Amino acid sequence: MNEISPPSNSSFGSEIELLRERIVSLEMLVMHLQNESETLGKVLLDQQRQLDQFRTQLDTMGVRIDEALMEPDVRDPQLERPPHY
Repeated sequence: MNEISPPSNSSFGSEIELLRERIVSLEMLVMHLQNESETLGKVLLDQQRQLDQFRTQLDTMGVRIDEALMEPDVRDPQLERPPHY
């Protein structure tokens, strides 16, 4: 029968080094993703604040328009004269 021989020390050491490099690479990737996630969260909060401000401004403008439409039309007869007078 063929017996499986244990890996040699140099082979085992290089495998461990490759695993360490992969772990470091994964840790760097996780740190990068965490940073991106925080940045996106901040951007989202800023956009929500802007949306809230726009909504408030739009509501204010809507009230002003409604008030303007409900006010009686006051006309100055002097401004209504035809241009040939």
